[in-house]
Amino acid sequence: MEYSVVMVVNEGIESIIRNHWKRMFDFNLSTYHLDGDKFPHITYLSFDTKNSMEQVIYTFKNEFSKLPKYDFNVEGIESFGVSKAIYFAIYFPEIFYKDRLFLINKVDNKWHENSGFKYISHLTIANYLEQSKHKKTLEFLENDFISFKGNINNYLLISINQDKTINILSYV
Repeated sequence: MEYSVVMVVNEGIESIIRNHWKRMFDFNLSTYHLDGDKFPHITYLSFDTKNSMEQVIYTFKNEFSKLPKYDFNVEGIESFGVSKAIYFAIYFPEIFYKDRLFLINKVDNKWHENSGFKYISHLTIANYLEQSKHKKTLEFLENDFISFKGNINNYLLISINQDKTINILSYV
């Protein structure tokens, strides 16, 4: 089964993201936020495992309850390519990356990080855009961009269904 651990952002950042989603919808640029169970978040780790769901939840609660609620900076808008995700580039303090690597090494014998998942700290704003709307959406967001700071409220463990909807399994 496919799982992710995501970091839920503070209410101020959530409000900024939801405002962008609404404005992009109003200008007929993106309906990303309407697709499934979208909420503003930063992915910490995506993985597959053969462990039971109960084992995954136990490990999640045990390991992630020890992590701090990191602060971060949003310093730009980037894209994974035409018709791919447009996202806020997130920068954490150096300790975040050390903690993340330590945790991945610790749980690696239980969880196997998805090989296709290249970790870039990001908060998705738009995705699956028609090519004609990609450039317009990027320009729209860049014209409105100001850097800002935020922090993590909590960590969620989610399972991802075949249709890309999610199930929230646990949080800390």
